[in-house]
Amino acid sequence: MRKFLGLAAVGLLITGPAAWAQSEQAGGNAAASDGAAPQQAMSDAAVVQAHVDAYRTGDINAFLATFAKDAIVEGLGITANGHAEIRKLYALNFAPGGPKLKIVESGMSGPNVYLINGHVFGDGRELCCGYSEFTIENGKIIYVAVNMVG
Repeated sequence: MRKFLGLAAVGLLITGPAAWAQSEQAGGNAAASDGAAPQQAMSDAAVVQAHVDAYRTGDINAFLATFAKDAIVEGLGITANGHAEIRKLYALNFAPGGPKLKIVESGMSGPNVYLINGHVFGDGRELCCGYSEFTIENGKIIYVAVNMVG
């Protein structure tokens, strides 16, 4: 079986930024727990949503555009630095027959956006679950930490 590594990005927010705002107003978990402004949390969520949307459409160039040029993806014993290495890391996810993303949970962890997600393969098999935490600066992902859960 081919190895798919994109447990991080792959992130899919369950809801868009407007729903995050509603959740914040209702006291939900969309706000950063360290008191960061709700507007910043929504902005960061919008960056990760664009990242997820690019993954879902299979557009690796749009996916890479969500990362800063010197971004780092780290976890599961692998570190990818910059666009060229991130492209290589996720190449199989964007190949024909690559897995689809399934989001289990999303929200804020302090100032960072997190996703708990799995992958669904063409034959219906599911791989669950990865925990990814995204650090955003100036509208770009600068760091993603990926771990397995469960």
